[in-house]
Amino acid sequence: MVLVRKEFGYPVMATPYSQIVGAQAIENILSGKRYERFTDEAIKYLMGLYGEPVVPVDPNVMDRVMSLSRAKEFINWKPAGYDKPIEEMRREIGPDLSDDDLLLKLLIPGKPVKRGEPKKAPAPQAAKPKAPVVPTAELPTEFAVEVDGEVFNVKISPKWNGAGAATAAEAEKPEAAKRPKDIPRELCSAAWRA
Repeated sequence: MVLVRKEFGYPVMATPYSQIVGAQAIENILSGKRYERFTDEAIKYLMGLYGEPVVPVDPNVMDRVMSLSRAKEFINWKPAGYDKPIEEMRREIGPDLSDDDLLLKLLIPGKPVKRGEPKKAPAPQAAKPKAPVVPTAELPTEFAVEVDGEVFNVKISPKWNGAGAATAAEAEKPEAAKRPKDIPRELCSAAWRA
């Protein structure tokens, strides 16, 4: 898709250009040969019917498109109802369409995609009471943890909420714990370059 976008003159990857580029990339893969087949929308785009690309289209791709008989059919192409006033087109196509959807429908006719109802957020579930956290005999509660050559003794014990129930386990900070060592500046800049 990246190569197709480059060869198409770097169109903005927003509707409808992203679909045109993506569909052409799929056509290239499915046909087994680059630019063996073109979608109608790709032909229209490359001929400048959707506006001029930011960067000139690859000359080889442009030559391939202009040699197609289908391209000759689009030489004087105008969207359906091109000469009608916008108010009349809106009444015919869909008065409830946004301006963007109306323009897309005019430029790319066909069966409209039905947009689903917005998904409703699931109802919040009632919070279930949590059982007290009590360390079991099978699980260790004290550890020796080595960090950068320094050994820290860590003890995990329940934290009581004052009402006689354990809430969550927390680690005790050893008194001998030192603040983390600074990372050498050379390593920091090397990470940014990577």
